[in-house]
Amino acid sequence: MELRQLLYLNILAEAGSFHRAAHWLGLRQPALSQSIRALEMDIGVQLVTRTSSGSRLTAAGSAFLSEAQRILAALDAAAVIARTTASRGSAPMRLGIAADAATGWMAKTLQAFLHGDPEYGLVVYGGSLQNLLAMLDNGHLDLCLIPFLDPVGNATTEPLEPV
Repeated sequence: MELRQLLYLNILAEAGSFHRAAHWLGLRQPALSQSIRALEMDIGVQLVTRTSSGSRLTAAGSAFLSEAQRILAALDAAAVIARTTASRGSAPMRLGIAADAATGWMAKTLQAFLHGDPEYGLVVYGGSLQNLLAMLDNGHLDLCLIPFLDPVGNATTEPLEPV
């Protein structure tokens, strides 16, 4: 399995057809098809249903892509961290936000902020409460916004007051 195959599957799912995905990727359709088939062979399951009118992910393909997108997001975050560290001389703050702790407004505002200046020095991670707490506990997050809980592990909790 290769990283480019994960990227290709992601684009294919978005494009809805091998022809359109190959065009977006700047590849020939047979090369894309061969790459996806090789990925399916590596995994041992069919990920994409091919039809004359396009393509769609199988249930296994959707489940696989969901996990693969987390890997791709982690690689994007790693690149931001490396660029920020190189340009500022220090690593960015790593912030985790649990879905049930953040309003849609907060998540959208942070994303807009990051897109406006991706080198600012902040990397935002989303995920389940358990995953974010584990990341905080093992040092992969500097700060985590979660629903108020009693202190967990060696974390210190403090309620945020609305302004």
